[in-house]
Amino acid sequence: MPGSPYAETTILALSLESLLYGLFLSLFAASTFFLPRAQQRALQSRPVRPHSTPTFYLSIAMLVLVTTHWALSIAISLEMMVFLRNRSASDIVYAGSSSMLAKTCILVVLLMVGDISIIYRLWVVWGHHKYVTIPPILLFIGHAISTVVILSKAASLPGRIAQDQAMGKLLAAPYAMAMCTSFYCTALVSWKVWKVERAVGGAANSGRQWLKVSSMPIMPSVILPSDGAPDGRPQSFRAATIESAVLYSCWFTFFLATFLATSPLAPVASDTMAQITGIAFIAINVRVGLQKLSTPSNDKA
Repeated sequence: MPGSPYAETTILALSLESLLYGLFLSLFAASTFFLPRAQQRALQSRPVRPHSTPTFYLSIAMLVLVTTHWALSIAISLEMMVFLRNRSASDIVYAGSSSMLAKTCILVVLLMVGDISIIYRLWVVWGHHKYVTIPPILLFIGHAISTVVILSKAASLPGRIAQDQAMGKLLAAPYAMAMCTSFYCTALVSWKVWKVERAVGGAANSGRQWLKVSSMPIMPSVILPSDGAPDGRPQSFRAATIESAVLYSCWFTFFLATFLATSPLAPVASDTMAQITGIAFIAINVRVGLQKLSTPSNDKA
């Protein structure tokens, strides 16, 4: 095993996953603990309570799922490297069958949480407009139902190979639904945020200093004009990129492409998908918190 491509891919995937997990934990700590306290001190307002928002509970769910996924990756890697050291590479596929299935279940549940987060983000950014969320909600329902059916069928099959074959053929459909959801929400959120940021830049040029818009809590977001850019374009691009979870959509595309092509990079894309999902959505919370710190001190909204 030490010289097998499978072992090298497993080590690479675990290394990248651990690195991204550390970044995710840092962002989670910043958005949940440090930024609310900094907001309270800077704005001299009442204590900030991030646990009063749906975003907080979605973040906690991501923390639990991402941590569990990372722990399962470590357990599976140790099992393969320690207990299968003297076996052939072909024997590796039989190892950790239950753990691999559990890891796949964690990933698909995390993708569902990601769908819920980006749909919620779309609903908030579009001013609680219900009709704009109908297509992604329908896609999410189809994604959830088909995933439950597929995983139930795969769990009843004996052996890792049979499970992999069943999931490889059938999981492409719910993954495609999830990708359509992410593309739809990312496109509409990024367009809306870019439009608002440009409007704020124009207001700043007209003498208005700031404009309040709806945004995903930690706390109500205040979008400010760009730093040193009179037309607001750099700020608009950064805001649209972060708040629409472009990273999530792009990495999901890479993940699905390697999955369908059965590429050697598929384990890397799959193992890091959990961390990328968490980072993409926690980054939204961090941006909202940082913008709240930039709010004029006389605003107590």
